Amino acid sequence: MSLWNELLAGETAAQAARSHLLAERIGSAVAHSRSSAPVTVDLSGIGSAIQGGLGNIASGMGDMADGVRDLAAATGRGLGQLSYQIDGLGSGIDQLNADFNVAIGDVIWKLQQHSDQLASILDTLRAPVGTEAYEYRQRGEDAYQNGWYEEAITDLRRSAELNYRDFAVHRTIGNIFFYHATPPAFSDAREAYERAAKYARPRDARQAAEAHLFAAFACMGLHDWQAARSHCSDATALNPRLCEAYYTHAQNAGQVADSRAAIQQLAMAVQGDPRYLIQARSDSLLAPVKRDVESWCADTEASATAQVDRLTARLQEFTQSNTVLTEAEMQPARSLTQELNAIRSTGHYPTLAAAIPQFAPKVEGVLRSLADLTQKKEAIRPVVAHAVAELEDAVYQGPSYIVRHVEPRIEDLRRSARTAYDQHSLAGYQQAQADISAAWKYAETEPANRCRALKITTQGVAPALMRRSQHESAEAQKRAQEAEWQREIWRANNRCLECGAGISLLDRMRGQTRCPKHR
Repeated sequence: MSLWNELLAGETAAQAARSHLLAERIGSAVAHSRSSAPVTVDLSGIGSAIQGGLGNIASGMGDMADGVRDLAAATGRGLGQLSYQIDGLGSGIDQLNADFNVAIGDVIWKLQQHSDQLASILDTLRAPVGTEAYEYRQRGEDAYQNGWYEEAITDLRRSAELNYRDFAVHRTIGNIFFYHATPPAFSDAREAYERAAKYARPRDARQAAEAHLFAAFACMGLHDWQAARSHCSDATALNPRLCEAYYTHAQNAGQVADSRAAIQQLAMAVQGDPRYLIQARSDSLLAPVKRDVESWCADTEASATAQVDRLTARLQEFTQSNTVLTEAEMQPARSLTQELNAIRSTGHYPTLAAAIPQFAPKVEGVLRSLADLTQKKEAIRPVVAHAVAELEDAVYQGPSYIVRHVEPRIEDLRRSARTAYDQHSLAGYQQAQADISAAWKYAETEPANRCRALKITTQGVAPALMRRSQHESAEAQKRAQEAEWQREIWRANNRCLECGAGISLLDRMRGQTRCPKHR
């Protein structure tokens, strides 16, 4: 009789069927962990574990538009496939969410042990302890890395006795019992994980939460669904971002047919990572509450679709009712509408859920911007029309010679304002306003200039000014002639040509005609 048949002895047929599903899940993880290389961790080994383990949600989503694929890539969801990076695996389960797979739990722990943050915490715990605990731990970890699991258990247990606070040692012990024992020693694994959670709690909440999650997995192997739920609750209390703990809690609630709790925990998981909804629909561990889960999934998808539809409807309502903005000015709203329609056509919940927080502020921003532009254009249209009318009235009520002089400018202004009005061009309106201001200034100053010129001509002011100018010119010529005669007299008497001061004999011999002051 196989291990799982022994574990299931005495159960009802329905319980046995559900437990076999769990057996396949845990057994697959254990088998892949055993078949992996003992020391090195490569991507090909991880890939095979993913393909064979639980939680593979690589279902075909159909062809999507390029814009939707860009959205999926930007939100890091990797729609349609599972992909793992070494950095992502080592950063913790709360970074993987729906990409997490029990089959790679051992790999994740091996990578996490090399993180700087965890190393710093462990160094603090291990510093005061003697060399004996250190040597046992080093030897046990070396055996663990090389696949010598019996020896690793012996040394690591001895290290844990000498330094019980080293939660990393307890978790490694739990992994050996969970992944590498034959048959899987779920009771021992659970005890080790619980110790790891206990001693990690004061120093590293994330590690404590992960230890509780793995304790829940061990409880699932023991069919202790309530204990598994308790561990999941502890995990999410310590790390609310650990979405896998919410989802695992939902699975265990499903096993005891607690549909209300299952849906509540599933909702928390989906809130953190929408891909859990796709996973839940095909999860056999939720079979006892499948009808309620399916109903909730349908309602959730419908709600997301409705939110996207509301965003699209707001854009369409604005573009269809607005008669002020040009087609070019409407383009941002039309582009967003096309993107939302492409996302809506996929019917893929993770894509819809990712689009809502991304596009909602964009829609609000575009509608606000276009509404402001519409308000400006609507406010300026009557102002321009009234200003043109006033200017025309003021000009055409003036003298005929002024009308003839100003009329071409007014006609050009009327034409440009009418063009701006017909095309709903805000730039045209603003230019029309500037032209009106210039035309007003021209119309106000030109009549005054014309009247001034007319007054000078009709009242004889011009001849008087001409006679005055001629007199002033004659006086200036007379003064210039007298100054020239005076300079000739000073030159004859050897005096300065500027002021008449005497010039010394030495300066005259040098040819100077001006005193030192005027040189």
